[in-house]
Amino acid sequence: MDKTAWLKEKGQIVLSPPIQSFHLSFALLDFQSWRNEQYAYWMENLEPGWTFLGEPEIHLSRLPPGRYILHLNGRTDNGLWSREELRIPVWVKKPFYFRPLFWAILVVALSLVVFLYYRWTLWRLETQRAWLEAEVDRRTSDLLQSQRLIREQNLQLGKLNQTKDQLFLILAHELKNPVLSFRSVSQKIAYLLNRGQLERLSQLGAELDRTASNAHKLLDNLLQWAKTQRGTFALHPRIIYLQEAFEKVIEEYRERAGEKNLSLSFSLDGDDISVWADPAALQIMLRNLVDNAVKFSKPGGHVWIEAGMSGEGMEVRVKDTGVGIAPETLPHLFQKFSRAENASKTNIRGTGLGLYVAKEMIFHQRGKIWAESKGENKGSIFYFSLPIR
Repeated sequence: MDKTAWLKEKGQIVLSPPIQSFHLSFALLDFQSWRNEQYAYWMENLEPGWTFLGEPEIHLSRLPPGRYILHLNGRTDNGLWSREELRIPVWVKKPFYFRPLFWAILVVALSLVVFLYYRWTLWRLETQRAWLEAEVDRRTSDLLQSQRLIREQNLQLGKLNQTKDQLFLILAHELKNPVLSFRSVSQKIAYLLNRGQLERLSQLGAELDRTASNAHKLLDNLLQWAKTQRGTFALHPRIIYLQEAFEKVIEEYRERAGEKNLSLSFSLDGDDISVWADPAALQIMLRNLVDNAVKFSKPGGHVWIEAGMSGEGMEVRVKDTGVGIAPETLPHLFQKFSRAENASKTNIRGTGLGLYVAKEMIFHQRGKIWAESKGENKGSIFYFSLPIR
């Protein structure tokens, strides 16, 4: 680009980054011997001395930033150098990155970057630490929960093993007598038939029936207990009239009550009294409660069933004049395999499952069961309530 006019106006050569070079053409005002002219230049503050040229032009490149003076001179054919040399100031401006302000800004920017990186690193480390702490807490919680679950399962397994042992012990103990009775009866039948003792044979049949009934009740309670434990006892509730249910259970136990000269009856606080319950479950509950009442009542006593409305719904009461229940036994009465202390004292056999099965049946029908007794030999009252609908 021709900068001649600009040079004449400014009187200097100014090079702004990124330009670091220029080309200058000049001439000596000698129109006679121009062919033998010689030229020289000197870049003051950059070069130590003059540089001779064969042509009236110079090209300077890669000039470092700074202020210089370009000296130009010429020699004519007579060998004399011009008395007045041309001096042109040259200013090569520094790039912006050589300026103090740039370095100040750069230092501030780098400091800011370093500070931000430091803060970001701290934030990342804090985030990682918080995540690790949360992960440790979560895994610790999972571990504690797993340990707690293992302990609970071990306790449950221990209880199940204990229940299994108790169950096997009861089965072995309770079924041994019926089996021995059946074996003994088979021998006695043959003996009595040979001697024609028909009356004794009739008594033996009643004894056999009683033994079979006890074995059936034992197995039925075990079956119902197993169903409640596995949650497979299917309930189909409907409206049940209690008079019909009471008559059925009393008829079932009339003979056993007669053997002990027990009075067995029921009463209702109104006509057409009904409950909302499963028929099979209701019969199981009534049988177990009446069976206990007959079993623990002394000869000549009384067992009766009552029903009437209460705040809990329809309340059923099974009363007896039997051996009663000690106060300390009442809280544990409905636990499985639980038996009152006076039951063992009176040599009354039982598994301790009947009341537990009754409680489970009532619980699954949104009912309640409880017992009262004034003490030993003062009888007992068993209550259970069921919704009307």
